[in-house]
Amino acid sequence: MQTIGPVIAWAAGQQEIMKIDLSKAFHAIPIADDQMNYYAFMGMDGTTYRYIRMPMGAMCAPKHFAVVMMKVLGQLSDNDKTAVRSYQDDIIVAGKNRKECADRYHRVIRHLCEYGFKINREKSSMNTKLIILGYEFTKESIGIPKDKAEQIRKLLRSQCVDGITRATHQLSYYKMIHRTGVRNSLTKIRQILQKTKHVTNVVKDLIDAVDSSWTIERIRPTEGNTISIYVDASDTQAGMVVKYNEQTVMTESIPLTKTLTNLASYKEIQGAYKLLAKYKSAIDFIDKRASKII
Repeated sequence: MQTIGPVIAWAAGQQEIMKIDLSKAFHAIPIADDQMNYYAFMGMDGTTYRYIRMPMGAMCAPKHFAVVMMKVLGQLSDNDKTAVRSYQDDIIVAGKNRKECADRYHRVIRHLCEYGFKINREKSSMNTKLIILGYEFTKESIGIPKDKAEQIRKLLRSQCVDGITRATHQLSYYKMIHRTGVRNSLTKIRQILQKTKHVTNVVKDLIDAVDSSWTIERIRPTEGNTISIYVDASDTQAGMVVKYNEQTVMTESIPLTKTLTNLASYKEIQGAYKLLAKYKSAIDFIDKRASKII
C-alpha cells in the first residue's frame, strides 16, 4: 500500500485538481462467503453476528481496500486513470485546465457509483482551495490549514514537554513543505525533551527555528511532465531533492558508510544509488510516465 507522501507529491505537480471523498467506503466491499466467519463477533445477548461488508476496524481492511480501489480506478479509460490518484477513501482528480478537470471529476464519480460506492458530497470539492490528506492546496500555496497550524503553534509554545513533543510529531507529518534542516530540528527537539524532561534553552532556540509560516509556493506546471532528481553528497551524508514539474515534492537524506576513497564523484555515485534504490517506488508512483532527469 502506497504512503501518503507520493500522493501529495503527485497532486502538487498538477495544473488543476479536485477531490472526491467516499462515504463509508469500506462498507461498499462485500466479504466472500468463506471469509465471513473471520469477521464474526458475539453480541451482549449472546447472539453471534457476522459482517457481510468490510468493517473499518479489521486489520487487513486498509490494505484490502487499497487493492480494490486500484482495480476499480484501473477500469477507467487510459486518459482518466493516469490523471487520478487515491489514498484510501480520498480520490484526487487532475486536469490541464478547470474544464478538463471538472469533466473528469464527474466521469470518475459516475464510475465509482457504478461499482456501488457512495460519494460524500459535503467533503468532495471542485473548489480551488482544497484540503487533501491534511494539506491545504490553494492557487498560490501548499501548506498546513490555518486552524491546524494555530493548534500546532500553541502546543509548540506551550512550555509543556508532552505538548511540544506532540506538536513536533504533527509537524513531521507535513514533511513535503519542510526543508531538511527543519525536519532535523524537529527530531532534535524530541531527542532533547526525551533526555532532559524539560524545555531547555536549546529547545527554545530550535522552536524559534522551526516556527515559520509552514507553507511553500505552489508552482503550476508547463506542458509535459518531468521529474528532476538532484543528488549531492559529503563525506558522511547524501541528499536528494525531487522536483515534479518544477515543484519540489521530496527532500531526503541518508548517512553514507566510510570508504577507502573520499573522491567526491564516488561519494555522489554511492549516495545516488542508495537514495534511488530506497525511494524508487515512491518516485515512480508520482508519475511513472514522466521523463526523468538526474
